[in-house]
Amino acid sequence: MRINENVKLISVSFAFTLSVILICCSFFNDFFSIDDTLNDLLGFYKQFGKIWLSGHIPFITSDLMVGGNAMIELERGIFLPTTIITSIIAYKTESIRLTGIVLAFINLNTIFISSYFIAKKFKIRVNYAYAFAAFVAINPMFLYQYSAAWWNAAIGQAWGMAAIASFFCLREKISIQSVLVNFLCVVFMLNSGWPHSIIAYAALVFLTLCFDFYHNKDIRFIIYLAPPSILSLFFSIPVYSEYIYSSELINRPSGFHNFGNFLSPSLDSILFGFSPTYYSYMNYFIGYKIILIPIGFSTLIFPFVLFYKNIIDLFRKDHSFKLIVCFSILFLILSQLPTQFGPLRWSFRFVPFLSFSICLITFYALDKAIDAKASKHLNIYYGTFLIINFVFSFFMSMGEDIKYIILQLFVLVILFIIPKLGRLNLFHKVGFSLMALVSLIIMLVGLNSLGNTNKNYLPFPKLPEKIEIPSSINLDGYILSLTGDNDNRKYLHDLNSAQFGVYHLKSINGYAPVGNKNFGFLLPHNSGHAMFYPKESLYRILQGSSPYNCIVNDMKVSVVILRMQDYMPFQQQFMMCGYVDVKLFGLDTIYLSLPKDKTNGWNMLPPTVYPTTAQIKMLEHSNNFDKVEIFPHQEELELIFPRVYWKGYTAKIGDTDLAVLPDYTQAFVKVIVPRNLSGTLLLSYFPYTWQYVWWLPLLSVVGLLILFIQVKKKNV
Repeated sequence: MRINENVKLISVSFAFTLSVILICCSFFNDFFSIDDTLNDLLGFYKQFGKIWLSGHIPFITSDLMVGGNAMIELERGIFLPTTIITSIIAYKTESIRLTGIVLAFINLNTIFISSYFIAKKFKIRVNYAYAFAAFVAINPMFLYQYSAAWWNAAIGQAWGMAAIASFFCLREKISIQSVLVNFLCVVFMLNSGWPHSIIAYAALVFLTLCFDFYHNKDIRFIIYLAPPSILSLFFSIPVYSEYIYSSELINRPSGFHNFGNFLSPSLDSILFGFSPTYYSYMNYFIGYKIILIPIGFSTLIFPFVLFYKNIIDLFRKDHSFKLIVCFSILFLILSQLPTQFGPLRWSFRFVPFLSFSICLITFYALDKAIDAKASKHLNIYYGTFLIINFVFSFFMSMGEDIKYIILQLFVLVILFIIPKLGRLNLFHKVGFSLMALVSLIIMLVGLNSLGNTNKNYLPFPKLPEKIEIPSSINLDGYILSLTGDNDNRKYLHDLNSAQFGVYHLKSINGYAPVGNKNFGFLLPHNSGHAMFYPKESLYRILQGSSPYNCIVNDMKVSVVILRMQDYMPFQQQFMMCGYVDVKLFGLDTIYLSLPKDKTNGWNMLPPTVYPTTAQIKMLEHSNNFDKVEIFPHQEELELIFPRVYWKGYTAKIGDTDLAVLPDYTQAFVKVIVPRNLSGTLLLSYFPYTWQYVWWLPLLSVVGLLILFIQVKKKNV
């Protein structure tokens, strides 16, 4: 591609992306910062940015205990350039919205440019390639669910599309540049930790290789196509090795079931996916309900192509079109997988790839297929199909806002006039691309009108840039909040999950899609949001067995926040554990703090030493390590650190390695110091498995260099 074409592509992509962001934010200011973005990712991103700027790697985020191991919570993708850049932005600004907007800008451009390259590699003309890229970029699952609420999924989807584009570039021309780009894109996709992109890419590549071999019978060509992806897998093994090795500690749901058909898209939402106003019912997070986004939306242009282009003849003659149709069948099957399929869950996450393949069918046929044979019945068939769609949409939305019915009629009119507009050359140049923005506006208008009926598709309580913290509470150590979810976010006790990280507060609370099994037993909760069960949790942590303190003290919790009804049964236990500073906020919320003289030095989260008569001094605390001065002693010491136990922790004094074990709760790090051994103790975390797999990235780089030599030598 010539330089001026690249400049044009980037300019168009930037302009389109900015238009999408402005349109979305004009309907809802916080469009790209809702739900799990605020519950999970923004808090952790601020911690990541702080750690990167301090010169460390955010393996551990010690200020947020739940979900604090990024080598276990793989979906956070800490090594991705996207994550590093946006986490630094998140840390350096107090804006709640800015990080999401920057991420949306990066991901939308990645999707748009990748989609354009895919279209070009299938020889689709430029104007149609732009239109195809535009429709793929505005996919409602990607925009509404991923970019708005699941940043990690948006990043994974974007790099998945980039990996697919790089593969088709490699397939068209095998060169050193195309091999390198494919290798890097797949590495970034794998580092995103988003399994649905990885599976979609692997399945698509395998299908394409089988298809090419069937038609070309040339195994040599495939030999050059597969190695970059295989080498990228070897390069990325260290990202996954710790997760695999820690399997007995993690708390990731697994199995095979389809209970309640949870988050499974209905076939009708896919069949009528060309309509931006076709909403369907799905078993969602808050029950079986109408989902106010068109889950299966692909492109408004599909019915026009289906009826007015001879796609059957194209399918018979064109091998590329057959391959694209196979992509759609593949992703349709993946989108209908059970709710839990081994470690994989929620098959609706494959729908963006299904929509991508349907868009590819549409614009490939629009460009390559001849017009259907003129017939007086053709318009009747087309109109009947549209009326059926309208009737189904109408029945789905009965009882909803009248604006929604008007919107459906408007879409029906657009679909009726597309065949007439399709006769105009100007419409083929820019009209199809503009239809993507029209579709986006229609979807947002529908979402806005239906949102007024208090049936929002996602819960999104806003976070203020500043939170109000009651005076005189003890924030030296961790906060433990047991108040659960709250509708408002104004005071400290309104926060939950990883929202404490947004305000740079240390908390036991966090967010963990995977989590630690033993920690989950100590503080029971029902989801990744770590909404702790108050009574069960208090029963476990407000006790200790001789010679140990209360577990909550060893956790270095300096303030507990809970409801009055949960406090009363444990009033005596709180007093026995030292939480005597009681402050009532309003009529229902209690803040229980330890006295300040009991928490000296807790800002560095020091370990608790047993026997308690031994003398230690905290020297330094960082996310991945602690330094503690051990003074001369004559007894064996046991140090319990307020860190969740993972296998990567090691400890030493000088050249003497110390035993690092789970403590008596099995949840926290314990270090044993032998008698008469004193000096500076260094406890550090580094992925345990890396000592065994460090050579695999080097091997993959060597393999890549050999592949470069072969490509240059063979001039494939």
